[in-house]
Amino acid sequence: ELDTRNSILDAVLASARRIDRELGSADRHRFREYLNAIDETEQRLKRAGHWLTQPKPSPGKDVGAGTRKGKKKKK
Repeated sequence: ELDTRNSILDAVLASARRIDRELGSADRHRFREYLNAIDETEQRLKRAGHWLTQPKPSPGKDVGAGTRKGKKKKK
């Protein structure tokens, strides 16, 4: 479930800050990239979550007509 009230990243931020202080420069840079990737993924999921509640179009009666197991019938 996509919870818009709380961020996954926010839930672990205190631990991340503690870990960040203990890392060397190169590791700190990689760690921050990792946290940024999590944040970006979370933002994409939140944007995509909007579509979960949208009405879906109804396929027409002819959807899949003339096919069998994904292949067109030979005439």
